[in-house]
Amino acid sequence: MTIIFIIISSILLYAYIGYFVLLKIISLFKKKALWLKSDDDKYRNNEKLPRVSVLIAAYNEDKIIEEKIQNFLSLNYPKDKIELIVGSDASSDSTNEIVEKYCCEKGNIRLFILPKRCGKAAVLNHITKTAQGEILIFSDANTIFNNDSILLLTKYFVNSRIGGVSGRVIWVNNNEENITGICEKTYWDFETETRRLESAYGKPMGLNGGIYAIRKNLYRDIPIDRAICDDLIISLKVIEQGYDLILEEKAYGTEFTNSLGKEFKRKIRIQAGNWNSIPYLKFFMYHMPDCLFFWSHKMLRWLSPFFLILIMLVNIFLTDYYLFKCTLILQLIFYSAAFIGYILDRVKIRIVLFYYPFYFILAHLAILIGFYKSIFNLQKPYW
Repeated sequence: MTIIFIIISSILLYAYIGYFVLLKIISLFKKKALWLKSDDDKYRNNEKLPRVSVLIAAYNEDKIIEEKIQNFLSLNYPKDKIELIVGSDASSDSTNEIVEKYCCEKGNIRLFILPKRCGKAAVLNHITKTAQGEILIFSDANTIFNNDSILLLTKYFVNSRIGGVSGRVIWVNNNEENITGICEKTYWDFETETRRLESAYGKPMGLNGGIYAIRKNLYRDIPIDRAICDDLIISLKVIEQGYDLILEEKAYGTEFTNSLGKEFKRKIRIQAGNWNSIPYLKFFMYHMPDCLFFWSHKMLRWLSPFFLILIMLVNIFLTDYYLFKCTLILQLIFYSAAFIGYILDRVKIRIVLFYYPFYFILAHLAILIGFYKSIFNLQKPYW
């Protein structure tokens, strides 16, 4: 039992702390990759900018789609080399009418309407085939790009090794009492730094779904029969084809954080998609060195709720030893803090100390529910 406890503890520590620390230490001795030393000003004056297509899969986005279009029109990129394609997944509100209005006014905005709900993956498979750009920019309707995002994303494609580039999302918390906003921002700061370190090897494990670019010829149709994590599959398929991915932090989009309930549902949907995506990512299960990044950054985290349950059960059988009594007490304190965080959130009392344990448990509960939905195919492929 002692050996099992030590092994599980080591796996959890490595997944959440050790992997990041290891990347950080190695980065101190690794030379900066040549493609990360780009000359922004020189590239801005390059007349050979690639033609790009900005792709959005939308369903009932009439509250935000016009702001997204206005954001597209304001981007710093030659208008004759950029287009916006909106794929409407049988929207039943006024999304189609809003986009159609701009299609009539602007020559570089197009709308494709799917007659019945099919899901984001099906929409993306459809509109990528109609894209005229050599570079595809994927985004969400609620992600607002900074002015130079497209320039910053596309500048790396002059290097033939680069297959995809990710921007980052800055989470805007419009409610200081929103536990989700506070914790989500902290999580994404950590996640972005991890991906930045992985970029030195050209292997960040996933691109940010709200703002990323890939070469059109590297896009592979994604599965539509089950809910999947589209940005994860799209990006990792680029690596599978032998190309590098990188992170460009200066290219960013802003999104507002969700309420706790909406964020929990979103995490469950994402986690169900992650589990469903595994059969399509077999390459990353065994192929070196890609599997080291995938297992360290993704699989071990997805498995961590099961490890947390197992380590608690094993710990109970080891309470004859003083050390393991202490570890059990520490676990109980942590879970108690998470429960207190839940209660405080319900009564609208803001004590940040209890937010993070609650958010941690909430995220892991979403992984478990996502796993359940994946096993029994309960997660619909559309959102």
